[in-house]
Amino acid sequence: MYVPAQAGRIRQGDILRNLEYRDAYNTSVGTVTHNFSIVLTQDCDLLQDHKSRAAMQKTEAEEYELLKGDTPPNNDKFITSVLVCPAFVAENLKDGIHLAMINWKMQRINSSLKGPVYRNDNPRYHYLELDEGFGLPALIVDFKHTFSLPIEYLNKKSENKIARLEEMYAQSLCHRHSYYVSRVPLPDEIDD
Repeated sequence: MYVPAQAGRIRQGDILRNLEYRDAYNTSVGTVTHNFSIVLTQDCDLLQDHKSRAAMQKTEAEEYELLKGDTPPNNDKFITSVLVCPAFVAENLKDGIHLAMINWKMQRINSSLKGPVYRNDNPRYHYLELDEGFGLPALIVDFKHTFSLPIEYLNKKSENKIARLEEMYAQSLCHRHSYYVSRVPLPDEIDD
């Protein structure tokens, strides 16, 4: 399920420790730190951004070649922010305290809800197994609480990478996330 995190650029499925962001809705909290977070942005977009940024770093000889008629690179492939989802320690979700850092008490995942969550039968959650080799507890991703971070910030935090989901598992996670956020809302009451 997990592979070692690779040095360098941010990749889809990277699991990072201690990412911080400012909570715009709960300003009394200020900065929120998630113990574990997973990158959801598509890897092709992250790779194109990385290559485009590298292409902008030209040597003097390469700049001279541009003057001879080559098309200069542009910023079309740049991305400004990366979609990230917190991965909560499963035990904290069971107790409903996974968002205690922003003073929210959440629904407890009791015994009747635990089975569907741990089998990935509940569309809102995605269960990731414990892996002591990488120092990862059992984690649950709650698709309701995604956030984005500037790519420059994540590139500076690449030393916080713990592991990466194998491609098949990263694709499954992202597919389930897209399913959750694309569901069609139904009104509670139909207006006449």
